[in-house]
Amino acid sequence: MIYLKLRQAGEQVNHKRIEHLYSVAQLQVKRRKRKKVPTLWSCTDSANAANCLA
Repeated sequence: MIYLKLRQAGEQVNHKRIEHLYSVAQLQVKRRKRKKVPTLWSCTDSANAANCLA
Protein backbone atom coordinates (compact mmCIF):
# COMPACT_ATOMS: atom_id res chain seq x y z
CA MET A 1 0.00 0.00 0.00
CA ILE A 2 2.82 2.40 0.84
CA TYR A 3 4.52 1.29 -2.37
CA LEU A 4 1.53 2.48 -4.39
CA LYS A 5 1.30 5.77 -2.47
CA LEU A 6 4.97 6.47 -3.15
CA ARG A 7 4.56 5.63 -6.82
CA GLN A 8 1.55 7.93 -7.10
CA ALA A 9 3.60 10.70 -5.47
CA GLY A 10 6.17 10.34 -8.26
CA GLU A 11 8.81 8.43 -6.30
CA GLN A 12 10.63 5.57 -8.00
CA VAL A 13 10.65 2.67 -5.51
CA ASN A 14 11.12 -1.07 -5.54
CA HIS A 15 8.27 -3.02 -3.90
CA LYS A 16 10.68 -5.73 -2.71
CA ARG A 17 12.82 -3.16 -0.90
CA ILE A 18 9.73 -1.69 0.76
CA GLU A 19 8.70 -5.18 1.97
CA HIS A 20 12.24 -5.75 3.28
CA LEU A 21 12.14 -2.47 5.23
CA TYR A 22 8.84 -3.52 6.76
CA SER A 23 10.29 -6.85 7.87
CA VAL A 24 13.39 -5.20 9.34
CA ALA A 25 11.19 -2.81 11.32
CA GLN A 26 8.96 -5.74 12.31
CA LEU A 27 5.86 -4.08 10.88
CA GLN A 28 2.95 -5.95 9.42
CA VAL A 29 2.21 -5.34 5.79
CA LYS A 30 -1.39 -5.32 4.66
CA ARG A 31 -1.33 -7.09 1.34
CA ARG A 32 -4.16 -7.05 -1.11
CA LYS A 33 -5.78 -10.41 -1.71
CA ARG A 34 -6.24 -11.41 -5.30
CA LYS A 35 -9.77 -11.92 -6.45
CA LYS A 36 -10.58 -15.41 -7.64
CA VAL A 37 -11.40 -15.40 -11.31
CA PRO A 38 -14.35 -17.66 -12.09
CA THR A 39 -13.38 -20.53 -14.35
CA LEU A 40 -15.10 -21.39 -17.56
CA TRP A 41 -15.79 -24.97 -16.56
CA SER A 42 -17.39 -25.47 -13.19
CA CYS A 43 -17.88 -28.75 -11.38
CA THR A 44 -21.63 -28.28 -11.30
CA ASP A 45 -21.83 -28.99 -15.01
CA SER A 46 -22.92 -32.60 -15.52
CA ALA A 47 -20.54 -33.10 -18.46
CA ASN A 48 -17.49 -32.19 -16.36
CA ALA A 49 -18.60 -33.47 -12.95
CA ALA A 50 -16.76 -36.78 -13.43
CA ASN A 51 -13.46 -34.90 -13.93
CA CYS A 52 -13.74 -32.82 -10.76
CA LEU A 53 -12.32 -33.90 -7.42
CA ALA A 54 -14.94 -34.08 -4.74
